[in-house]
Amino acid sequence: MSKFERLKVADVMVRQVIAVKTGTSISELARILAQHSVSGAPVVNENGEIVGIVSESDIAAAMVAEDEMAGSLEPELYDLLVHSHIEVEREYTSGRLTVVDEIMFKNVITVEEETPLKEAARIMAENHIHRLPVVKDGRLVGIIAAHDIIAAVSRYS
Repeated sequence: MSKFERLKVADVMVRQVIAVKTGTSISELARILAQHSVSGAPVVNENGEIVGIVSESDIAAAMVAEDEMAGSLEPELYDLLVHSHIEVEREYTSGRLTVVDEIMFKNVITVEEETPLKEAARIMAENHIHRLPVVKDGRLVGIIAAHDIIAAVSRYS
């Protein structure tokens, strides 16, 4: 068994997670994502339990859906928003949507610290996701992203 095959999620996960609480405004979410240069964040309740996950793509999709319903979608809007945290933040200072609870994905797939890294990679691939929150006793303790797994492969294979 190679060293990579022996690795657990705890060996490579990020422990200082950028997370947002339920009730966080969309404009605040956009500011947090931009400030920390991340594309998404877990959503936790007042007990630190993960209740959702939200990404800049969720913000952009919600904006596009609103614009389509209003009949005012501009052709370049979606591409612009997907690639620019700043534009997302500017657009949401208008407060059309109000809180992350309205756009977050609620059926979050999580892993535990002792999950084999290879299993976490399989879960990401099968579910077409790029990050997995790491939980212990239902509480968020870390996050692992696809790039963390790729870095581990390059180091240990």
